[in-house]
Amino acid sequence: MRFSVENSDFNRALNIASRAVSVKSPSSSMICVHFTADEGKLTLKATDTELYIITTIDAEVAVPGKCIIPLKTLYDLVRTFPMEKIFFDIDEISYNVNISCAQLEVSLLAMDPYTYPVFDRVSLNSMVRMDNNDFRETIRESVFCCSFQLSVNPVINGLNIEVDENEIICTGLDGYKMSVRKQKISGGVKNESDIIVPGRIMNEVLKIVSLYDDDVCFGVTNNRFVVNLGDTQIMSTLIEGTYINYRNLLPKVINTVVKVNKNELMMALERASFMVGGVSNSLVKFIITDDRMNIKSESSIGKIDESINISKSGEDIKIAFNVKYFSEIMRNIKDERIILEFMNQGSPGLIKPIDDDRFTFMVMPVTYRD
Repeated sequence: MRFSVENSDFNRALNIASRAVSVKSPSSSMICVHFTADEGKLTLKATDTELYIITTIDAEVAVPGKCIIPLKTLYDLVRTFPMEKIFFDIDEISYNVNISCAQLEVSLLAMDPYTYPVFDRVSLNSMVRMDNNDFRETIRESVFCCSFQLSVNPVINGLNIEVDENEIICTGLDGYKMSVRKQKISGGVKNESDIIVPGRIMNEVLKIVSLYDDDVCFGVTNNRFVVNLGDTQIMSTLIEGTYINYRNLLPKVINTVVKVNKNELMMALERASFMVGGVSNSLVKFIITDDRMNIKSESSIGKIDESINISKSGEDIKIAFNVKYFSEIMRNIKDERIILEFMNQGSPGLIKPIDDDRFTFMVMPVTYRD
């Protein structure tokens, strides 16, 4: 097996494949990337048995072949190489790998490719095509609300994706906060789909998509979520089960509506979090009256009381939240101004955009004490 590739292409391909490699796997083959060189192409495959990635780059192939190479050592080495062509010469009997680039030479030990799980690209009968930026923003503004801890109910570890002809809705929740993110699409699916994709995997998909400018095409086949992106295909297992009816969690009555500058509120929350020293259950109090919102926080090290301008309609309210969860939502909103909605002191708070309905964030309150 002998081939050469451009450094920049190979680095990007390894970066993509690395998203599906578990360097802590007890299986020696599962810490590897599978390489196939043939017909002017080098194809890399990687999987952790939940996430499957196939990506292809151009290569000059002198002798076709297959092998698997441990990812971490190879990736760490190649990232230090000069930006010149990289040459590989692999003995498919001893699996000794000789790598040369400019004035350096490296020797590694590969492994038998037939010990690696077998999987190939799949075809989609029905696909949704989305603008790359729209896809990234939709996932980014929803996946962070998924639970990333082991849960009795595994559906909350996943991102719920609903698709029809005109719209995609992504929902994430973890029991403390929730995101419902809508995005208009054209050329959706005639048969509505409703799936749950592991949040961990959607985070990796997001990182890969950010490496491209291409439109994102995705769909479901054989109980897998599939993303096609340029020369890369990503496949994920689905989480089985019925997603929580998030619509029933939203307050039915709103008694207080507040318009506020998002950055002013975010910075006030950040200052409040300093005062509680990063305690996981630390709270911040909102005291909302007329055109002012007082933001209070205190602990054994001190206290803070800050006032920011708002525009309010409805009733005055005093309500408290975990500052960590509220701040996390603020960091994932790009809008300059937002709306806060409250029913009462014991009901969830809602955060929405002013100009449209593309997102609704919900955050659970904590007990308010004067």
